Amino acid sequence: MSHPIDTSGGPEPMPAAPDNLAAFVTGLLAENLHPEPQAWLRFLQSGVDTLSDPHYQRFAINRAWRVIFAKLNQRERIDTIDVRYCLVDKEGSIQDWKKLFETGVLPFILEHQLPGSL
Repeated sequence: MSHPIDTSGGPEPMPAAPDNLAAFVTGLLAENLHPEPQAWLRFLQSGVDTLSDPHYQRFAINRAWRVIFAKLNQRERIDTIDVRYCLVDKEGSIQDWKKLFETGVLPFILEHQLPGSL
């Protein structure tokens, strides 16, 4: 007994879900035992995490962290220029941005427990 073989390739694969970069950042903070991993979200424009364009998400997330770093600089006179240079808006892939955030931005956030009471 033979069975017909489907050679049509089946249904079209679903497109990959867009990266939720806000969840990525919050997850990094939680994984690294930040005391308030979601506190930074109050600086993020609402709805960014639902946007399908990861490049806009990256821009908005960078903007939120720049505001946080500027507040730290104003209040504590801590130099934040090097960490702000790691918040690249346009150059490189999203994977590059994730790696740079993890290696260049996350340690500073954890060191200063940001955003804290800013």
